[in-house]
Amino acid sequence: TLGKGLGSGVPLSALLAREEVCCFDPGDQGGTHAGNPLMAAVGLRVLEKLVDPSFAAARAKVAARLRRGLEERARRHRCHGVEGRGFLLALKLPLPRAAEVAAACFDRGALVNAPRPDRIRLMPALTVSAGEVDMLLGILSDALGEVLPKGRGRG
Repeated sequence: TLGKGLGSGVPLSALLAREEVCCFDPGDQGGTHAGNPLMAAVGLRVLEKLVDPSFAAARAKVAARLRRGLEERARRHRCHGVEGRGFLLALKLPLPRAAEVAAACFDRGALVNAPRPDRIRLMPALTVSAGEVDMLLGILSDALGEVLPKGRGRG
């Protein structure tokens, strides 16, 4: 359940459970991606970075920048607000045109998805930079302007 995040792109598996609900003793659970010292070193380095208070503070600033940018675009394009926390956010569209907005973003080089007809979900990597957030917001704004009707989609 933790392998993808701890691995940061390398094959790593991990299992975390409270003692009272865990059915394994340390070393019992094995698998394809278990026991590799190089991958374990990667996971340890990722974990060290994640618990560093300066990293968390920097990520919170970039996440806040993303949210502010989305809220601004929501107002500008008459969307119905922003949902979520941190780097997992969704823009509520005024019309069920999310698939078209996602396609327009993709055509411009940004990957977002449309989990519902009226939602655009953004989940950038935890390491996204402020500049990359600004670029994503620009692409999203252009896509919204292209897809949403001019009378309803711009403010």
